[in-house]
Amino acid sequence: MVPDSIKVESDWVDCPEGTLTQVVKTQYRRRVTSLVLKKVLPLVAVAFIGLFVVRGYLNGPKDLLCDQVLPQLTRFVRNEVSYSDRRDIEKHLKKCTTCRLELERIQKRESATSISWNDLNLLYLLVSSP
Repeated sequence: MVPDSIKVESDWVDCPEGTLTQVVKTQYRRRVTSLVLKKVLPLVAVAFIGLFVVRGYLNGPKDLLCDQVLPQLTRFVRNEVSYSDRRDIEKHLKKCTTCRLELERIQKRESATSISWNDLNLLYLLVSSP
């Protein structure tokens, strides 16, 4: 409580109708904009950058070493590797003579041991005939 001996002059002025609502809406918009710029936008940017890096758009095919390629060559010949692995292995094979020679050896071995559908049909006919 203010003692009666102290005279208080009020600077308070009534606002026109709707002014307070307008101020509240402006403050709300500023808070939302600040939140988007400080919190949401950086998260979206990080998510997009992560997506590009994971998908390989920024770094492209990775350079593999021979000890990473050699164990995969049999699966490569049998077409059992993913598209991205196939692309990386092909890139390595263009540069590496040792791995290319090993690939040729595996291809020869695989073609010698593979049986075609025609061979299987002929074998079936031979076995099933009286």
